Amino acid sequence: MIKAIFTKRFWDIRKRIKSLPKYLEKSIKTIAEDDAKELIKVYQDGIREDSFDLTRLTKISIDQKIKKGYKKPTTPLYGAGDDEDNSLINAFEVKKKFFSYHVVLRDDKHHEANLPLSVLFKIHEFGVLIRVTEKMHRFLPVIGMYKKVGDYVRIPPRPRRAKTWKRFLNHRLKQEKYKEVRQHIINLKKTLTDKRF
Repeated sequence: MIKAIFTKRFWDIRKRIKSLPKYLEKSIKTIAEDDAKELIKVYQDGIREDSFDLTRLTKISIDQKIKKGYKKPTTPLYGAGDDEDNSLINAFEVKKKFFSYHVVLRDDKHHEANLPLSVLFKIHEFGVLIRVTEKMHRFLPVIGMYKKVGDYVRIPPRPRRAKTWKRFLNHRLKQEKYKEVRQHIINLKKTLTDKRF
């Protein structure tokens, strides 16, 4: 009968192989969380740098932002920006759900509007017609809207979601080495089917 004697190196390798699944799982989770944070950063940088090519603000909106002392009064959707935790630039957060990370809209109230950030984001993303009440007709001249306003005020759409996704995917495409993954990113860019962001 032959008796095998294993070296310390053998046992070290065996131990490392056994721990590999835990290591890989941790690495994958870290990558997923980093990607989620990067997606939010792309969104925030696009607003900060005013590079989403959004509908410009009206003179009245700019004047109001100047009166409030905002740093970037001509930048759409920036508002109080980084000075306020509950501003549109901070509308997203990363949430861990089971084994994955998701970028989700926050439901905290906007620092000024009496609306959750999630609702305000959608208003600005898709635009909206607001019915003007009699009270609003009396208030509008106070904020500089002396011109007669009709029954509705239109907030134009300022879409950032698809633009953010495309920028993020372009960044990932530049980093990706594997042809199959690159092709998947290209297909995802074309369809933008992932609605989680």
